[in-house]
Amino acid sequence: MPENKEFDLFEHVKSNVIKGLEFADFERFLDKIWENRPQDGFFYGNEKEKVSTKQRFFKLNYKDQTITPRNYVGTVIFKDFTFNVYPKVFDKPDKKLFAENLLYWLSYIDRFKFPRFESDQKRSSSDMLDVFIWLFSTYTLETLYASPYQQYEEVTEETSAIKGKLEFGDYIKNIAKGMWHKPVCSFSSFEYDNVFNQVVKATCQMLLQLQSLKETNRKTLDEIVFLLDDVTDICVTSSDCDKIVLNPMFSHLKPIVEYCRLFLSSAIHSTDSGKLSLFAFLVPMEKIYEEFLLGFIKEHVNSKAGAKNGKLDENGIYKIKKDIEIPDSCIIDAKYKIPKNFKPAQSDMYQMIAYSIRSKIDRVLLIYPEKNQERTKSFEIKDEFADKIIKIKAATVPFASQSNPEMLKARLKFLIISL
Repeated sequence: MPENKEFDLFEHVKSNVIKGLEFADFERFLDKIWENRPQDGFFYGNEKEKVSTKQRFFKLNYKDQTITPRNYVGTVIFKDFTFNVYPKVFDKPDKKLFAENLLYWLSYIDRFKFPRFESDQKRSSSDMLDVFIWLFSTYTLETLYASPYQQYEEVTEETSAIKGKLEFGDYIKNIAKGMWHKPVCSFSSFEYDNVFNQVVKATCQMLLQLQSLKETNRKTLDEIVFLLDDVTDICVTSSDCDKIVLNPMFSHLKPIVEYCRLFLSSAIHSTDSGKLSLFAFLVPMEKIYEEFLLGFIKEHVNSKAGAKNGKLDENGIYKIKKDIEIPDSCIIDAKYKIPKNFKPAQSDMYQMIAYSIRSKIDRVLLIYPEKNQERTKSFEIKDEFADKIIKIKAATVPFASQSNPEMLKARLKFLIISL
């Protein structure tokens, strides 16, 4: 068995020489994962990436045999290679610190309803894949234990008496065989063996094939598979998640469907054995940053905060997408980058001025991530048409501060109040 070669990488930082990696095969694999990723804006870094047909996870340098991660973090397993990509806000590849902060960030993101397990945030030696599998398996097991899911499904089968709709074509065939006493009917049956449970079971079985799976995650996934023992084993893809239709009263199951879609879109099975051979679990860090800030500000600073979309021109040809707006107060834009000499890019300034004028809000805050250091720079721009001053403040916040959320809360409150 070949030795696993593990590499710790950072966003936008070129790796050392990677010997033995088949770059052409690796790129084809990444292209396939890129093609299969969920069709949801959360999984694209920007609009340019949304329309790209080629993978945007890594810049592959064939000539010097190196790879440079772009803005996606997570874990890639390719044959006997494992690549762990860390956020640029970390100084070193510390799995424990990353796992703690990742759980903390995700707990404020409404999209997947990540649970906030305070006692379990001290998980050590976990990468992003471990954390997501733990969140999925823990939430799914607790949900299925509390309320096993059954739903009405259309069933067509031979019956001893007519119920539902009689299938005349199939029944005539039975009559021709002398089985007039066995009508074929289509009817709705309250089934435990339904599409939702089949997809969940198949997802767990797929994850159990990962060699690097943590023992605690393995036990939880095994428990889920045991609970779903009566459910049919089927081969599923991420597109099968679209077949699941949940009644509004089962909205608590939607996060499980999204987890399954995420994992199924990240895997490629070998065609001969059906075994899991390649896996890439990568998430755009800038989206995590944006949605974490929105959730945090909404909970701790101002409950009226929200993401707002609109049009820049009257015809709606040009769009406005504000990361965070506090009505009648300020616009907040989350910039997942550190500007050179802490001077915002001119294009960012133009963008904020346009947002301010169109929204009729004259206070704008640009928030950049930093691990510890706090920096602030203020700008005043006169709107000659409205005869008013637009105040723009660029500031850093302690993004990687899971151990001291009060520091982030105080920093954000101060920045907003002092605008």
